Amino acid sequence: MEEKIKPRKYDIVTKEGTFVRGVIYTEKPSDELKIKDILEEIKKLKELRNRLCQDMRINKQDLEVDKLRFRLLTSRRIVVRHEKEIKQHGLIPAIVEEDPNHDFFELEIEFL
Repeated sequence: MEEKIKPRKYDIVTKEGTFVRGVIYTEKPSDELKIKDILEEIKKLKELRNRLCQDMRINKQDLEVDKLRFRLLTSRRIVVRHEKEIKQHGLIPAIVEEDPNHDFFELEIEFL
């Protein structure tokens, strides 16, 4: 039996039960498996999170480090509202729809 994953406060839950959320990538995601220094990547993402929260004047609880996919998670609204600022940092804003029952398999990605 699959464990039901609860949505975060910034997730929009569709009638199909998928989650729509804002995502900030440091690089375009690809199917290639890249070996990363996990601790170093997480440290970089935490520093990036702090800088973005300060620059965009948003609360830290509204921007979360995704330790599995090396990206930042937030609301769709924040990504749309701060698209230019995010891009000025050399980052890639996107809106994703994910299946929370299958390790957050990305069903759709819309890069902004």
